[in-house]
Amino acid sequence: SDARPLRVLFIADDGGELHPSASLFPLLAAPLARRGIQLIPPTAPADALNAATLAHYDAVMIYGDRDFTDDQRKALATFVEQGRTVLAIHSRSMPWDAQRSGLQAGAAAGPLTPQLVPPGHQITKGVEPFATVDDVSVNAAPAAGGATVLMELPQRPFTWVRTQGKGRLFYTAYGHDAATWSNPNFHKLI
Repeated sequence: SDARPLRVLFIADDGGELHPSASLFPLLAAPLARRGIQLIPPTAPADALNAATLAHYDAVMIYGDRDFTDDQRKALATFVEQGRTVLAIHSRSMPWDAQRSGLQAGAAAGPLTPQLVPPGHQITKGVEPFATVDDVSVNAAPAAGGATVLMELPQRPFTWVRTQGKGRLFYTAYGHDAATWSNPNFHKLI
């Protein structure tokens, strides 16, 4: 195809043992590249979330927990409202909210297997739910009305989408460990 690859800016927290983004990144970048999606880490993450930089990307993927400045939140909100996408992966930080979702990090538990709700949605088409070890309280409720829950644990959204302006927001609690990032169903979901 002559179509250019989708360009996705990958913003992660500082990593460490809890969210080792440097070791997880290649587990997702290679499978996405085979689908025509370039996952691109910024050289200076703290300076990447501004209108000038975001203009070069189709989507932003946020992994783990990080704090956002008011200017970064505004830049991301404008980015989405103009027709782009923000994907939050295993994150308590919601850049489109004025503050954190209020959830606290929980102890890893598992295996947990979220269920598809409703089955057959275009995003989850071909995705088989799979067991994962996760921080059970990371599951962030949709930030505002109008969200479609795609996967859930009993009475808790696990994966959801919603529109904002002309763009879309995607959230999944999946992403705690390398086993999840290596799973082909995680690759399909993302």
